[in-house]
Amino acid sequence: GQRQKLTNGRLILEKSVVIGFLCVRLVLEFIKLVFNLPVTGIYSLMFQKVIISLVKVLLIFAFFIIGFGLAFNIGLVSQVS
Repeated sequence: GQRQKLTNGRLILEKSVVIGFLCVRLVLEFIKLVFNLPVTGIYSLMFQKVIISLVKVLLIFAFFIIGFGLAFNIGLVSQVS
């Protein structure tokens, strides 16, 4: 048969939240697995340093994206009025 389309907004939101939590849990379990393996001692340390640096860069990048977005929004809204 044909698949029904999801039209209930609340159901879509609930499923999205559950999937988001499961993805975060999966990433955390993977990190816990990598850091607890005795064979990967130096590799887990390198992975940790790279992830910390990546998160710092992405946070700074997110602030720039939000700032540019707000600047363009202010500029375009003032042109329309």
